[in-house]
Amino acid sequence: MVAPPPAPLRRRVRTAGRGWVWAAALLPTAAVTAVVVAFPLARLVWAALLAPAASLAGIAASLPPLLHTVAVVAVSTPLALALGLGLALVCRHRTGAAGAAMRLGVLLPLLVPPFVSAFAWVQAYGAAGLTDHVAHLVLPGLFGPVGVVLLLAVNAAPFPFATVSAALAAGRTRRLEEAAQASGATPLQVFTTVTLPLLRPALAAGAVLAAVGAASDFGIPAVLGMPGGFTTLTTAIYADLSFSATSGSFSAAIAQALLLCLLVAPAVSALGRLADAPAAPDGGAVALRRGRAPWGAALVWVYIAVASGLPLLATLLVALTRAYGLAPVPANWSAAHFQAAVTGDNLLALGHSVGLALAAALACCVLGAAVAVLARSSRAGRVLQAVVALPFALPGSVIAIAAILAWNRPLHGTLTLIGLAYAARFWTLAERPIGAALGGLSPSRLRAARAAGAGPFAAWRTAWWPALAPAFAAAGLLTFVQAFHELTISSLLYGPGSTTIAVAVLSAEQAGDVGTTAALAVLLAVISLAAAIPLVGGRRASAWTGMS
Repeated sequence: MVAPPPAPLRRRVRTAGRGWVWAAALLPTAAVTAVVVAFPLARLVWAALLAPAASLAGIAASLPPLLHTVAVVAVSTPLALALGLGLALVCRHRTGAAGAAMRLGVLLPLLVPPFVSAFAWVQAYGAAGLTDHVAHLVLPGLFGPVGVVLLLAVNAAPFPFATVSAALAAGRTRRLEEAAQASGATPLQVFTTVTLPLLRPALAAGAVLAAVGAASDFGIPAVLGMPGGFTTLTTAIYADLSFSATSGSFSAAIAQALLLCLLVAPAVSALGRLADAPAAPDGGAVALRRGRAPWGAALVWVYIAVASGLPLLATLLVALTRAYGLAPVPANWSAAHFQAAVTGDNLLALGHSVGLALAAALACCVLGAAVAVLARSSRAGRVLQAVVALPFALPGSVIAIAAILAWNRPLHGTLTLIGLAYAARFWTLAERPIGAALGGLSPSRLRAARAAGAGPFAAWRTAWWPALAPAFAAAGLLTFVQAFHELTISSLLYGPGSTTIAVAVLSAEQAGDVGTTAALAVLLAVISLAAAIPLVGGRRASAWTGMS
């Protein structure tokens, strides 16, 4: 009988075996990362370096859109921050079904695609809109910088709302506020001297997210800015790539993409430092006690109605009304626009979007899980984690141009090209929830299952999978929602046979087919909301809120 090897030798064998396993997982993941993320971004930088004169000329021509973008960000971000903070302070004491409904209403601008929100605001507050029909009221300056800034602020307010709400909910005690109250401080003094300092990291993170969102958004400036002659960098890139076929326009688009990168880079860097900052001391927020300001809930509901409820209702009524301009009353209702929205090319576009979103969700969950596992075990994995997070921090226009430079020749106008860009942009959306769930797992549970006689797969399935399943569900839902209503990338990459539902909505809007646009917008919003609602409740809420 052969004696078993000594314990040190067995440990070395097991360590070597694990090393081969990690290498087998690392190499294909690194290869996919290089193909999907690193190579396109490197091609973008290389293209700018190869033609410095053209890049400089493109930058000079892009100064007006750049100044517009900076102005939009500078004005909309403080507005979004003030809205998010106020909404979070009012909603923090609301519990039960009413509180959940209120929070969902506040988050609606984040769940509905931005370009759908812009179109809905036109149908609600524009000329011949719902308020014009009912009370002869029209929102002045809707088409132009005022409308763009206002709606970008409303659309970005859920970001500071989410970060501040998370900070308020994370406090373990209220002893600092109670001590201030015991010393005779008024509720306002408690808020300004205790609560607000504790909220500064959350406010800063919310402001950075709002600024990045405003700088990189395409749908709102396209619907509200372009008709009024107000261009931002995102719409300038779209115009150069969609309405011109010259080499100069493509060079200008590359320069504009690099300008966008430079514009959002400081904000992304600041967000990374905030994420790594130590947590604030224990403390809750009690500046307003429950029931002290009943008018607060009423104001929140009014805001929800004005920001989301009325525009969505107006869009539905336009979709039901048989001809644009008629009064939206039952006598004028018809299902013709919805029938047109689900037939022919529009139905094909809907199928493309569903297929791309499902493929992106599946691919990003698999790739995200691989990066999350590798990031917990090696420095190379952490490098991959940082690389795959970069495309989501960059504007979609930048990712689209990088994909054109890298893969346009073999994949021009195909769904595969759009799918590769989706995978690059949304990879980190799946990795973050899965990585957070992995961080909360204890190896002792797996060892206990193995000690009880379970095999490797059975032990993993019974000990770890129940804790990981909600994170995978959140990752898949989040990726599906974002990919399903994505517009910026698909509007720059689609071809005759690869139109998505978001592009179909934008094309119908630009063609002036208001009824079909409204029907497509309602369809897109309903599907997006149906997929997103599970993300704002139950066990998946934390993962979704963390990514917001």
